[in-house]
Amino acid sequence: MLVAVLAGCATAPANPCSMATDHVAACTDEAPAFRTGGCDLARADELLALDCRDLADLARVGRADGWWDAFLCELEFADHCAGDTRARYTLVGTIHHLDGTPAVGAYVRAIRDGAPDDARGSWTFAGGVFALQDLERLPYRLEVALTPTGATLYGRMVEGDAFVSLDAPVP
Repeated sequence: MLVAVLAGCATAPANPCSMATDHVAACTDEAPAFRTGGCDLARADELLALDCRDLADLARVGRADGWWDAFLCELEFADHCAGDTRARYTLVGTIHHLDGTPAVGAYVRAIRDGAPDDARGSWTFAGGVFALQDLERLPYRLEVALTPTGATLYGRMVEGDAFVSLDAPVP
């Protein structure tokens, strides 16, 4: 009898993919539709870490700049995928000061591994969000600086990431 009572009290663990889908839908009015193959759990966790204001800012800027659909496709939202999305992609992310506050006005650059002349850059905006478009699926060194040619304050290798969250020593 005790086993039956305890079994009735147990709940299934929360599904990060479902939670991320619901979170994006609630914050941005996007259709909650992951591809049937599921989603990347790390990306789901990264989306869940964004508050609604930052997620809504991300959606607003992404729609205005034209990379929102590609970003959501990378995050497994099937209804935002059109054509072959594997050749090029958009890397979106957030940068926070070491105290956890958004680093607005920092510069992020992606430098292709082995080709320092092939770089993409972006300023951070509300919520410390940035977007680097038209990247190949190759390794890049992601660097945070105060200006496009400024000294690197933080660096990290990425390859094919759709979303990254960085804590950098930005003054």
